[in-house]
Amino acid sequence: MVSQKKSVNLIFISLVILVIGGAFLIASLWSEMKQKETAFEAVSAIESIKTELQLLKTANTNFETAEKEFISIKEEFEVIKEQLTKINTEYAKQIDVENLDKRIKELEEKNKIFSNENFLKLNALYQLRFAISSEKAYTVELNILKKLDSEETAFETLEQTQEGLPTITALTEEFKNIQQQMNNEKKEKGIKGVWVKIKNLIRIQKINTDSSDTSTPAIMQRIEKNLTENNLNKVVVELETLKTTDTETFTFFEAWNTKINQRQNTLKTLDELTQKYLKNIKD
Repeated sequence: MVSQKKSVNLIFISLVILVIGGAFLIASLWSEMKQKETAFEAVSAIESIKTELQLLKTANTNFETAEKEFISIKEEFEVIKEQLTKINTEYAKQIDVENLDKRIKELEEKNKIFSNENFLKLNALYQLRFAISSEKAYTVELNILKKLDSEETAFETLEQTQEGLPTITALTEEFKNIQQQMNNEKKEKGIKGVWVKIKNLIRIQKINTDSSDTSTPAIMQRIEKNLTENNLNKVVVELETLKTTDTETFTFFEAWNTKINQRQNTLKTLDELTQKYLKNIKD
């Protein structure tokens, strides 16, 4: 009985030892498996790191290459920039020289014009015209022009009005005074001439002022109208008509007619001289 119990105990102990040994074996295998798994993960991690390092190395190489290319481009750009600066400087100098040459040529041309004898004559003529337009005597200005152009014969016309060109206002006022003087003289002599009769008719009916009407009153009215319109050329035409149709009346206006003709001839001469001097300058 005692021997049987011992056997049972031995078996139990053996089983316990077997179980414990199996547990240790399983634990050892599990630990080894975990270690292998960890090692595998470590290897995988190392491979991944190697791959990333390789990529970084490649990227770094590419970056270095790009940086070198950028530096090269930058250096080339600086060279080009320097060349452009030189070109711009040279071009600016060239432009300045061209502008200077152009300006010199312009001044030379102006100098030719200003030193031109005809320009001096034209300038003196303008001074003369200014004096005339100022309604004053222009003897001094005329003498200056005569010295510059001593061979010109047209100055004889200008000499006739050198004490002052009669203005249209003055001529109009003189025309009215002559009319009044003519009426007074005819009344004093008791002459009932054409003009006196016409003055009476004017109060009754309107006179025909058509150019075809050569009667004295029609001519007088047209003269008044032309004076108002500052058209002395037509006044001259009307006076020429009056000279042939009514000599008696024209006699009163003869001196006045001379003044008008002198004025018109003076202005015409001034225009002709201006055109002449301008043409000579251009030629």
